[in-house]
Amino acid sequence: MSLKAKIRDFDAELLLLPFVIDETWHRHILYTKNYTQYCFELCGAYVHHDPDGATMDRESVEKRSVRIAKTVSVDEDVFGESCNWDYGDATLTTTSSVTPPPHTQIEAEQGDVEVKEGEGDEKKKKKKKKGDEITIRTKYQTGIETFWTMKKTSKIEILFIAFVKKRCPTIYFNLLHFCLEGERIGPDETPLVLELEDQEEINVLSEQGGC
Repeated sequence: MSLKAKIRDFDAELLLLPFVIDETWHRHILYTKNYTQYCFELCGAYVHHDPDGATMDRESVEKRSVRIAKTVSVDEDVFGESCNWDYGDATLTTTSSVTPPPHTQIEAEQGDVEVKEGEGDEKKKKKKKKGDEITIRTKYQTGIETFWTMKKTSKIEILFIAFVKKRCPTIYFNLLHFCLEGERIGPDETPLVLELEDQEEINVLSEQGGC
């Protein structure tokens, strides 16, 4: 609130709070009588909340990167030291200019189901697969691409779990959006039901607070 008051970010457009602080602020807002009084005593204006600030389209994700940088800068100005807030990977925008590092191969066993992350080179891509298997490409909002092989009839949740373990071990599972052509994929769906083609791309985005 001190940061918002400092630069008069009353419409929730300039700063972006890390998840933990954002959740605490939500609880403060719900105590409406106290919150209103606090706002006017602090800065003489009501500090609004924007529920659409967490929209996961590409433009919103890129804007959040700018807002995070602004928040860090204002925090240093107000408190005289660098903050050490955890934004996960939200500081990195979705961009094709990021060069993915060489992929390494991993295996994650889920009962009798195997998920493999491919190396991404031509030799690996041409490796013969079983008829009931499919290779799926995930593209994280950082631009990093990963190739996975799984059974067409298996729940795609096993890919979600393997992705989190490999790429986002510090992010809550339910804060990641796995999307196909802009639509979020449910964990119980299968590549067969989704009619995925071999090496089709699934986009993965980290959800951020809307304040």
